[in-house]
Amino acid sequence: MVISLPDREEKVKEAVDSVWEFLSEVQNLEQLLYERRKARVNAALEGFTDEEVFREIQARSGANTQPPKSGG
Repeated sequence: MVISLPDREEKVKEAVDSVWEFLSEVQNLEQLLYERRKARVNAALEGFTDEEVFREIQARSGANTQPPKSGG
């Protein structure tokens, strides 16, 4: 059973915020795992699954990058 609480999502956002300098370039789970090996990142993300963290990274990246529009 998966329980999704808005409070938990907020905590994931705060955790990702605190180490965004390391996570901003993460494109896949493999890169996330690499970043999590860093003590500061691991401490900030402790208690959150890779999937939760990666979803937050994707949400931010998607919000910040617009695909280029082809002018025609």
